[in-house]
Amino acid sequence: VQKLKTILSRLNVLVKEEKDQMLQEAADSLNKEINSESPQKSVVKKGLAIIKGLAMGVASSEIAMIINEALCVLQ
Repeated sequence: VQKLKTILSRLNVLVKEEKDQMLQEAADSLNKEINSESPQKSVVKKGLAIIKGLAMGVASSEIAMIINEALCVLQ
């Protein structure tokens, strides 16, 4: 979980730079889940997939790379 939190902190910086409300809301939901007492892997994966899809809309390939890294950690 700690490695995933580190990856997500990098993701949060990039999401803020994009200034996209939907992207920020998805990231906020993901952060709540990962910081919960017992984060559910399936919920985290779904959140990452949503952010990746939204990131493609704002053309941020760096966000997509971080999402892929986080998904690898979850496997």
